[in-house]
This record gives sequence, structure tokens and C-alpha cells, in this order.
Amino acid sequence: MSEAAISEKSLVVSQIKEKLQNAKSVVVVDYRGLTVSEVTQLRNTMRANNVEYKVLKNTMMARACQELGITGLDSVLEGPSAFCFGYDDPVIAPKLMKEFAEKVNKTEIKGGIMDNAAIDVKVVEKLAATPSKEVLLTRLMWSITGSVRSLAIGLNAVKEKMEA
Repeated sequence: MSEAAISEKSLVVSQIKEKLQNAKSVVVVDYRGLTVSEVTQLRNTMRANNVEYKVLKNTMMARACQELGITGLDSVLEGPSAFCFGYDDPVIAPKLMKEFAEKVNKTEIKGGIMDNAAIDVKVVEKLAATPSKEVLLTRLMWSITGSVRSLAIGLNAVKEKMEA
């Protein structure tokens, strides 16, 4: 192998490592059967949510994972693989990919990576079912303000009773 080819592969591996280090979660999918327009639609949806959809060579991903100490992906990195790197929220990439897979019924989620560890399909599906960070924060705020509101109403009722 030429020195230029080795250098190019090293560059690809370092780029993948950077993506893995910056991603909150990664979903690995088998993209066989998808049309160009479906992949374009998926990429656009992913991009709008700060998720990067990338088709990469399994050997390059395996090497990057090995260098980062991520193990357990051997069975996942077989056959054609695309990778969804979720950078903002750990549940958005699994959620978007699961919704898309159910919609087109042509692709399969093979597994993923979260917190520098391999995760299986079941964990990816559980992540997809988890509400987004924004939804969880909204629920938290409603529960906090609801408690404060109830306290204020109760205190006001006590005050009015004492004044009467």
C-alpha cells in the first residue's frame, strides 16, 4: 500500500474518531434498499436536527473504535453500514432513525454507540422512545411551577380564612 493511501486512511480514521468523541450517541443502520430520494430526505431531516448521516467503511469505523477503546461492535460492523452521529441530544439520532425505519420499512437499525460503549438494538429503541431533553425540561418546569402554584393557592386560602 502506498504511503499516500495509508496517510489518507489515517486521516479518515482521525475524522471518525473526532465524530465519535463529539457525538452524544451514534446509531448504526443497514441502508440497503433505500432510494436516493429516501436517503436525501433522511439526510435533510437529520441535518435539521444536528445529526450527521454518513456512510463509512466498517474497517475505518472499527479502527477508530479500537483506537478509542470502544468494543463490542464486531457483529454490528458487518455488511453495508451508515452511521447517524447525534451531537446535541442522545435520543434524537435514535428517535429520527427509528421513525424513518418504520416509515420506509426498508432499513434496519443494527446497534449503536453511547458513552464510548457499544449498545444493542434494544437500547437504541429504548433511547428512541425516551422524550427529548426539551420535553423532559418542559415537564420538569411544569411540575415545579405546579407545586409552587399549589403552595401559593394553599397559603392564600389560609390567609383568607384567617382574615374572615
